[in-house]
Amino acid sequence: MKITAILIWTALCVGSGTALFTIAFAVEDLEEQLTGINREIEREREALHILEAEWSYLTRPDRIGALGAELLPDLTSATVEQIVSLDEVPMPIPDPAAPEEPAIAEHQPQEPLQPRAPRTEGPAPQKPAFETLVRESLTQVRSTQ
Repeated sequence: MKITAILIWTALCVGSGTALFTIAFAVEDLEEQLTGINREIEREREALHILEAEWSYLTRPDRIGALGAELLPDLTSATVEQIVSLDEVPMPIPDPAAPEEPAIAEHQPQEPLQPRAPRTEGPAPQKPAFETLVRESLTQVRSTQ
C-alpha cells in the first residue's frame, strides 16, 4: 500500500514538473513574440510620425501657394460677378431635331463565345525555372555595380 502511494505521488510530481517545465518554455516563447510585436508597433509608430511630419511639411499653405503660382500661372480667384445662384445658371436648350437617347443604354445581346481550337504547333514554351531567373537577375545587378 505504501509503495503504491509512493509511486502515485512520484508520478504526480514528475507529471507536474514536466507540465511546469513545458508551460515555462511556452510562456518564454510567448513573451519573445510579444516583445517582437511591441518593437514592430513602435517602428510603425515612428514611421507614422515621420509620415505625418512630411505631410505637414508638404501641405504648408505657403508651399502650396508657390506651387500654384508656378504650375498654374493663369489661375485666378473667382470674382463676385462669377458667383451666381443655381436658378441663374442657363440650362442647355434641347435640339428638337436630335433623336432622344434613352438615359440607360439598352442591353444588346451578343453572340455566344465559341471554344478555341486546340494548339497544333507543338508543346507550349517552357518558362525558365525560378532559380534561373534569380541567377540572371543577380548577374545583371552585379554587372551594373
